[in-house]
Amino acid sequence: MPAEFRLYDRLFKVPFPDAGEGSFLDHYNPDSLRVLQGYVEPSVTADDPETRYQFERLGYFWRDPELGRGGKLVWGRIITLKDTWKKAGAQKQEAKREPRPAKKAGPQDKAAALGPEEREVFERCRHLGVGEAEALQIARDERLRSYLEDCSAYGPPALAAPWVVHVLGRAIRAGGAPVEPQALMALLAELEKGAFDRRVAKQALEEALASGGDPLERARARARDQLSAEALAALVREVLAAHPDEVAAYRAGKRGLMGFFVGQVMRASAGRADPKQVQSVLSQQLDRGSA
Repeated sequence: MPAEFRLYDRLFKVPFPDAGEGSFLDHYNPDSLRVLQGYVEPSVTADDPETRYQFERLGYFWRDPELGRGGKLVWGRIITLKDTWKKAGAQKQEAKREPRPAKKAGPQDKAAALGPEEREVFERCRHLGVGEAEALQIARDERLRSYLEDCSAYGPPALAAPWVVHVLGRAIRAGGAPVEPQALMALLAELEKGAFDRRVAKQALEEALASGGDPLERARARARDQLSAEALAALVREVLAAHPDEVAAYRAGKRGLMGFFVGQVMRASAGRADPKQVQSVLSQQLDRGSA
């Protein structure tokens, strides 16, 4: 369906338009708004008007709340996937101002030590929903940043960031591309749908790091190998029967023993059980006995 796309960019061509000679209007960017015509899939007309879209690799778009409602299809770009400031040929200028006293970094301002470019990456990540800790790591490491940008072609950066930093980070920093970004996002998309839990996804990624292969296929295989509800219930009964003293103590009020029981069941299942399901079944059986 025909649609209009409004691409917003910086209002000025330089970082400090009021520094130096001349008027700040001399640095006005005539391309700060570009209006382009194109096409979208008809299915978007049935979506919630508040839906955000990633169109190709141009950035994230939102349907204009005034110009794009009703039968008219107008989208405004919220943010680009990559910083175009350098590519636009903008040159940094020295601002002719009195130096400001350095602001001491408080415990809550962890990004204060970042350089200007790193700070911009950090703020862009936060705007996209990336957690503060992950945004700091991505801002400081160009390899993490590049990998996350590649992931953003296939899904939300906020979804990928924790996995990029905490699971794949060491391998990425070592200079490799251990898991293709498309493969990672395919795995996370299935995780979001509930096809398996985070533990299974993490194990699948770690196996892919160690010996290659598709992490999604590995996760599916692990999910198929998980205990059925009936088998898990039977295993829980066996564990409780083997520890009568601990069961009595739990029912007498020592709720901290739940971790002990979960560990026993996980060990007996050889890792094939889901810890959350284990805790749920344990709670049911223990509470049933105390009633």
